[in-house]
Amino acid sequence: MNFKGRKFPYYFEKDMIAISKEVVRSGVQEILKVGESYFDKPLKTLKVLDTGSGRGEYSLEMSKYFKKVIGVEPFEDAYSFAVKNIPKKIKNLSFYYSNLENFSSKEKFDLIVILTVFEHLQNPQKTFNRALSLLKKDGIIYLTAPNKYWLFEQHMDSHFYLGYRFPLLIST
Repeated sequence: MNFKGRKFPYYFEKDMIAISKEVVRSGVQEILKVGESYFDKPLKTLKVLDTGSGRGEYSLEMSKYFKKVIGVEPFEDAYSFAVKNIPKKIKNLSFYYSNLENFSSKEKFDLIVILTVFEHLQNPQKTFNRALSLLKKDGIIYLTAPNKYWLFEQHMDSHFYLGYRFPLLIST
């Protein structure tokens, strides 16, 4: 699939079905289990950065359980959809139109969520270094990849190889 000149990724096409609420709930429940087993404080006290937040489904669900959730999304249409669809009553959720490398924040985060994003990056090392710089001491990065072939699949018209494997959790 050719991505050149596109404003949004293929998963945002009008004929694509939105992520089911059950899939989102299930994914967030896994994040909550990890958070509960790792952190010695209540999840409601934690700040979360959701990188590559897409249309905001996961960010919105996470906002029910964490003190603050910030979604960062580089595709304008996905970002606009997320912003437009935040219920007005939710005050602990915000979205920024940016990639992670250019995201500016004085805040540090307890938990950085990277759900099936790394396989799309042209410079994963730079992105990962930026994530580490935004992570609080004793914070964790929750990272997922879509399948065992993701290192070798072609995305964004370029092949890349990271040269190392990521564990599920990375802690400072």
